[in-house]
Amino acid sequence: MNITIEPMNDSHITAYHHVLNTVCRERRYLIHTQAPSLDELAIEINTALASNNAQFIAVAHNTETSRNHLVGWCQITPNQEEGFTHIGSLSLGVLPNYRSRGIGRKLLQATLNHAHDQGLTRIEADIFASNIPCIRLLESFLFAHEGFKERARFLDGNYDSLVSMALISNVVAPN
Repeated sequence: MNITIEPMNDSHITAYHHVLNTVCRERRYLIHTQAPSLDELAIEINTALASNNAQFIAVAHNTETSRNHLVGWCQITPNQEEGFTHIGSLSLGVLPNYRSRGIGRKLLQATLNHAHDQGLTRIEADIFASNIPCIRLLESFLFAHEGFKERARFLDGNYDSLVSMALISNVVAPN
């Protein structure tokens, strides 16, 4: 199976909704426990596409069946508040059967490159402390630990803390 990293477009919205909802429903990695409605997500994605935000997907190509399917995403959403437009918020996810294959690394690299080209100089991420693979991935890209929110979530009878991380670049932010 071959995996490619591609910019997201509006033809990917339904497949992205499925992947996002799958990861949300694991109730371990994302703040949300289910994806927004398909209509809400379509508005969000189309708005991001119109702004040329950094949004990439991983597509698995099955050469035996000639079928393709979306298996992961990474996006960086710029902050819209005056004085904070140099900051982007990171979201990343990969379907369970495709983890630990370097897909997240490839997605993150493509997305960071695009965000850098767009002039974002600070990328922020809040990761659950139990998500060690994601924390290690961000550390390998030189994200710094900036804070720790003890017992930030209580879900399904368990607490989890949040690790706040950020990547700071030396690019000059646009006016």
